[in-house]
Amino acid sequence: MSDLTLAQVRPSSLPKVRLCGHYQSDPVSGPAAARGTRLDTAFRALIQGVEPEVELSIEEGMALDWAVDSARILAGGYAIESDEQLLRVEIPVIDHAGTSDLLCREGRWHGDLKSGEVRDYESQMAAYALGWMQKFGVSEWTAYLFYCDQRYVQTYRFTRESAEAIVRDALALRLSDAPPRPNQYCGWCAARWDCDARREELGSHLPITKDTPIWADIDSQTLARFIGFAGLVEEWSDAARDVLKARCIEAGEKLPEGVSITNRKGSEKLPGEAFLALPIKHVVPVLGDVPVEKARAAFADALVMFPEGKIVTTAGSTFLKFKRPAEIAAEKIRKSKKSTDLISFD
Repeated sequence: MSDLTLAQVRPSSLPKVRLCGHYQSDPVSGPAAARGTRLDTAFRALIQGVEPEVELSIEEGMALDWAVDSARILAGGYAIESDEQLLRVEIPVIDHAGTSDLLCREGRWHGDLKSGEVRDYESQMAAYALGWMQKFGVSEWTAYLFYCDQRYVQTYRFTRESAEAIVRDALALRLSDAPPRPNQYCGWCAARWDCDARREELGSHLPITKDTPIWADIDSQTLARFIGFAGLVEEWSDAARDVLKARCIEAGEKLPEGVSITNRKGSEKLPGEAFLALPIKHVVPVLGDVPVEKARAAFADALVMFPEGKIVTTAGSTFLKFKRPAEIAAEKIRKSKKSTDLISFD
């Protein structure tokens, strides 16, 4: 059995512990986690009708507006609580507390804002649901994930029995003698530099140390292989990718096995100065160059003729695509119509 205790497992750790019982949360958050925390803070404020005290880009503001509107639609007129101090709930099974982003008690659901790509958060949501069902003495609960960047709402529906089974399943490796298992969350683990399984997995491809490699001294096939393991050592993948891109795209070197070139067509955009013909209230949401489709909608809304002659086409781009080595290919998220749905409010 792992010497790591259940007390160390927070609800947010369950999706990682499910894949490796030795996972430990890194106390030092990366840029993605820091952005998520900032958006969470703003999201809670907006739900309460308060101006966020954190800085947001125009795109982030629009994404959060979508998430707020989506939550209110799902609430159907019921009150939504977003005060962090009131949303802490004790979780049975793991004897730990967790904090939801939203709570709609009358609707029997809680919500969490998620940024970035869609991932498997079922066990985390099951833990929260178990806590709320115990607190309110109900036997069914729903969890909504608001993927603001993707404009998706993911729905999980639980009974007490199903939620507890999912949480216990996620803890199975933590309670076993199973060795560490390399997976897509290794780069987030506090033990990533000292993990024997991770070293063994990567040792034949690139020496793993805390010192940054000299990327220009590494052959292309090794670089390609290494980038394929980006989920395990994502801290260095961008630097390795840049060197390989310079060799294969700019210098014309033969592509290593597992690498392909994809050409991306440039997108049409409307320069910001063309919006001077619009009332200011229509300009604010789309300041700067915007996709033509979005620009046309704004002009139509203002009953102003669209400036066709102002459209500019940006330069296309060329980039490399990498296949993740089969031995560590990420486990596909199992989709079940009974337990999860994807809803779009676009």
